[in-house]
Amino acid sequence: MNLPSEPSPAAPIDLEARLERSLKTAGLLGGPALAVIVFLWNPGSHPPEARRLLAILALAVAWWITEAIPLPATALVASALAIAAGVAPARQVLAPYADPVIFLFLGSFLLAEAVSRYGLDRRLASWLLGLRVFGPTAAGRMSAFGAASAAISTCLSNTASAALLTPIALGALGERGPGRPGRVESGVLLMIAYGASIGGMATLVGTPPNLLVAGFLSPGTDSPRSGSPGRHPSRSRGKGR
Repeated sequence: MNLPSEPSPAAPIDLEARLERSLKTAGLLGGPALAVIVFLWNPGSHPPEARRLLAILALAVAWWITEAIPLPATALVASALAIAAGVAPARQVLAPYADPVIFLFLGSFLLAEAVSRYGLDRRLASWLLGLRVFGPTAAGRMSAFGAASAAISTCLSNTASAALLTPIALGALGERGPGRPGRVESGVLLMIAYGASIGGMATLVGTPPNLLVAGFLSPGTDSPRSGSPGRHPSRSRGKGR
């Protein structure tokens, strides 16, 4: 009697790959179709430039969601289409690529790669764990990893800091095998997360939202929208007090 054969472990992987290819193909063909539909429909009765921009945005969103082409290529294609369609001049479309916030983003990514490649995160964690002020106690370990996470997060993204320190913490605490982690392990992991969040608020590169907020606020610091009392229209006609 022939026994039923076990399903191959590669079958789910092949199915996932086929679904991913199908999704990319659908997005690659459906994106331009969606752009044409949005252009012809013109929801909101926008002027011609905004109408073309809305169609390009629909195409970019469809390709972003389905990842029909690489994400950086989608961003560049959207910018090129905005220039070709006459939405705005090339200088105006490409100006955000030279924004100082973008270069600060790139610098933080390069710094994160350098720290990861040369093991500076491991050296900092080992140095903190070796200090007598923390000691070998559970509270000392949690404080050491929390301080290391906060210190690293001032130079790197808080997410990257937590991802770098998590395997180091698990290795320093020892493998417990499968099962629920103990109180010390849970406390150390929580301290890494809390330390990364706290350290991320110290510098602009600590977390990407800091850079985005700085980019949005820097041009309008002296505008009425920034909340400056001296620029408010109703106070410019003050009583001279």
